[in-house]
Amino acid sequence: MKEFTKYFLIILIVGFAALAYLVIKPFVAALIASAVVAYMFYPLYKWTNKKLIKNKMAASLVITILILIIFLVPVGLTVKALVSEITSTYGSLQEDNAGEKIILLDLDQNCTEETVVCQTINALNKNPQAKAIAVQVIDRGTRFIVESASKVLKAVTEAILQTFVAFFTIFFLFKDGKKIVEFTKDMLPLKAVHQTKVMTKLQEVTKAIIFGYIIIAIVQGIIAGIGYFLFGVKSPIFWAMITMIAALIPYMGTALVWLPIAIIMIISGLVNNTTDIIWKAVGLILYGIFVVGTVDNLIRPKLVGAKGKISPLIVLLGALGGLKMIGFLGFIIGPLILALFITIMQIYIEERKK
Repeated sequence: MKEFTKYFLIILIVGFAALAYLVIKPFVAALIASAVVAYMFYPLYKWTNKKLIKNKMAASLVITILILIIFLVPVGLTVKALVSEITSTYGSLQEDNAGEKIILLDLDQNCTEETVVCQTINALNKNPQAKAIAVQVIDRGTRFIVESASKVLKAVTEAILQTFVAFFTIFFLFKDGKKIVEFTKDMLPLKAVHQTKVMTKLQEVTKAIIFGYIIIAIVQGIIAGIGYFLFGVKSPIFWAMITMIAALIPYMGTALVWLPIAIIMIISGLVNNTTDIIWKAVGLILYGIFVVGTVDNLIRPKLVGAKGKISPLIVLLGALGGLKMIGFLGFIIGPLILALFITIMQIYIEERKK
């Protein structure tokens, strides 16, 4: 009878867990985002509740409103500018034969200097086979940009619809955060010492990912955006957003964005015999190396600390796999899953040796 009760309880748990997931499925992204934001601002809430506002509900409300202001004002302005930049180029990219129009840049008129670069480009421009390959490559890139722009606009709309759920959840995570953590810990079917180990690892990995990668990526994207603006790159906000995503890639990171942009600027300057553009490109490269690149080395150790170190391989595989599995928030959830899996396997190995 005890065995029957045990398995019946397991079936009930699994069944209702599946039903609960179906209920919250439309809001999973908002819930994960709210958990991340609440974790980031929990020290501020704790300090406020201890020093300024003793009532938990009032302190939770104040910090939630503060987060709302901090996030929505700059994000709203950024989204507005980003949408403006995307829509300004969206129509031209949608036009038929966009690739051919990009290739046919009247290089014979713009590139009149008797230089190796001009001669090479003009020769390629007159070669039908080379032109066909270039047109095909650029058309594919154009279609990718158009599709990506459409996805961004849809994502923005969906994010606005889920904002209320996210901030409502943040409020309750502040108010009942300790109870939720304890409840989660008690649910783990492990010994108390292993429960503590898993929760500690979860906290360390979360801190490493959020402060060591996400925050760093945002900071690098903002700094890169300033550089794009200063050195005359078109659509600096758009490229700053792309740089934030690229910053999550270990080792190469932001250079995947600013270096190709600088190279294209140099080629443009050589083609049009414009030294001003060439010098701006050189300035962008130096800015990328000595300003954007050094942010990683200066800020990350202070934000993460020695205990928060996580293998770049876990971050890369987890972020890319998570992105494919559940979308943008997979950048956080993917590495968390891999890191916790390794921790659980370590616990299993320890128990097996006993």
